[in-house]
Amino acid sequence: MFNKVLEQTIILFSLVIVGFIIRKRNIITDEVIKGFSEFVLKVTLPIFIIVSMDKEFSKDKVIYSAIILSVSILTYIIKAIISKTFTDISKVEDPQKGIYRFLIFFSNHGFMGIAIASALYGDEGVFYAAILNITFNAFVWTFGVKLVDHNESTDESSIKKFIFNPGIISVVIGLIIFLTPLSLPRLVYEPMNMLGTMTIPLAMIIVGGNLGSTELGSMFKNRTLILTCLIRLIVVPFTIILALLLFKLPKIIIGITIIIDAMPSAPNTAIFARRYDSDYSLASQGVFLTTLMSILTIPFIMYISSKLFGL
Repeated sequence: MFNKVLEQTIILFSLVIVGFIIRKRNIITDEVIKGFSEFVLKVTLPIFIIVSMDKEFSKDKVIYSAIILSVSILTYIIKAIISKTFTDISKVEDPQKGIYRFLIFFSNHGFMGIAIASALYGDEGVFYAAILNITFNAFVWTFGVKLVDHNESTDESSIKKFIFNPGIISVVIGLIIFLTPLSLPRLVYEPMNMLGTMTIPLAMIIVGGNLGSTELGSMFKNRTLILTCLIRLIVVPFTIILALLLFKLPKIIIGITIIIDAMPSAPNTAIFARRYDSDYSLASQGVFLTTLMSILTIPFIMYISSKLFGL
């Protein structure tokens, strides 16, 4: 398991390096990266999810989906406690307080989480990672917005964003296909599959491009930010691993849960910070630093997990 994780991490991060280099050399611009991001989030990723869920009905998958959703709620409770405890002890004030909590609370589920789940578990991994889109989007468009927006005027907008989010819509469509005798015709499936397979390389290039456009500034001198990154990448996954030891769960549920929460901070941190006029610079630096550090921490976390759970 460790060798496979390390191998897949190196492969994926080689694409991140490509994205970083082509942005630094101005082969692509911030506008191009933004366009790629929209294309992935609104087109290729939803298609990738739908195609991965176009499977023969399985009672076990339904049961496992309910279990992994329940487990994910537990992980969000754990992260809420950890993030609040840290910011209270650190005595940081808003808007930085909300950014630090967001960095700890939300992992890079959509890009890196699904990519690594796919690399390690194939379509089955994508299926369960996609199911986790439900809780991710539910929390990010409610609790996440409250962390960065202090005007408290976006409740209705946030609910609409959650309901009409492409990730949620694709999961609903995928579940309809999975739970019914419906199946995608070959003439529909094949072009969708071709589009869906673009998701992982594009997502990694986007991550690298975002890193290449981030102003580093005094990032490495910010002690609170470094501690936040260590909590996101080490404390959170290890706490979740300890919690999972208390339950007897299927290995794939354990594996997917740990993969998702071993990821760096979600790009949504910077996106939301800019949208709601919060500390965009701090948010970008946090996403950059956790992504950089995760090259080392992801294989380490998965190695420990494989030893404890026999993954």
